[in-house]
Amino acid sequence: MKVVILLTLLFLVGCSNALSPCGVKCRNYSTSYVLGYYWRDFYGTVPLDAVPGGLDEEGDVTFIGQVYIKEYELLPGTIYHGCSKISTSAYDKDIIADKNIKILCSSALHKLKWKLVNKNELNQLTNTHLVIGGSEIGLFINIGRIAYNGQTIIGKVLQNDPNNNGLAIPGTNTRFSNFEILTYNP
Repeated sequence: MKVVILLTLLFLVGCSNALSPCGVKCRNYSTSYVLGYYWRDFYGTVPLDAVPGGLDEEGDVTFIGQVYIKEYELLPGTIYHGCSKISTSAYDKDIIADKNIKILCSSALHKLKWKLVNKNELNQLTNTHLVIGGSEIGLFINIGRIAYNGQTIIGKVLQNDPNNNGLAIPGTNTRFSNFEILTYNP
């Protein structure tokens, strides 16, 4: 009897499909493609592994944040050092939020790179992962940035919406055609 149980267990472990607790057959997944970035809850203290976004007008480092706002979904934005709020925008409206904020962090900062792009060339980026910063109108938002008014501002890139493509940032209704986009290179 013990031999039958042992053989059954060995067979199940060796199968490419496993039965999940919900009763659905799921493919075994590989942990070889685990991204080295993640979102942490943010309450005003910048963690040591936070990803820098750029510089503010005084030359202080800013950070990449994300905020959930029910009316607008999940939006990326700028977190300023020493401030517990996030600056973002949605539907050409500037937003300052103070709750439901996360900050982008990484255990592999050297794998995150800013790439200078044109909005019409985004689909030509290969061999890299565009960092997802949220969602709006049912579309994924990538994280972009641009030097504007003496600081580096984090914004959102909606690449699959022909009416809103390019980089949108708080403080302007302009969609920028040339900007940097955050990539992760495993």
